[in-house]
Amino acid sequence: MGKLHVAALGGCALLAAGTALAQGAGMDPAANWQEIARCAGEDRSARRHACMDEVLRRAGLLDPQREVAEQRETFGQRPAKEKPQTEAEAPRTASLGKLEEVRSQVAFAKLVGKGSLLVVTAEGAVWRQTSSETIRSVPDGGTEFAAMKASMGGYRCKVGRTTYRCERLD
Repeated sequence: MGKLHVAALGGCALLAAGTALAQGAGMDPAANWQEIARCAGEDRSARRHACMDEVLRRAGLLDPQREVAEQRETFGQRPAKEKPQTEAEAPRTASLGKLEEVRSQVAFAKLVGKGSLLVVTAEGAVWRQTSSETIRSVPDGGTEFAAMKASMGGYRCKVGRTTYRCERLD
């Protein structure tokens, strides 16, 4: 999808959210429009989106379960490169908290390369072993699987009682 399509889609989402807020879905309509106008004044898209999310959250229009589902879906993927935040920028609004661990089940697993374990979870996420530990047996489908944040931006995966360093490939 091109940048123009993404921008148009984002603009439509902001307009639809603003219309819903102004129609009385939270506070009074005038206060909702003031909040939307304040968010529109943000100079960076990430802060503008975070501001709109906060307005929607306060108005009860943003489903917390949907936010958690999105975090689960993207857990372990490399984030898009962002410019570092400067001291003059305002802090971002608080959200529900960062996801530290994802639990699932093994759908498929096999040894690849030089004995590295490759696991596909029930949700379709693909995780590959990056450490040199020897995995003694390939886990069967249905085995409990967990991926946890580790030090220095890495991840640790746990299959059954075996824990190893890993990375998400998809």
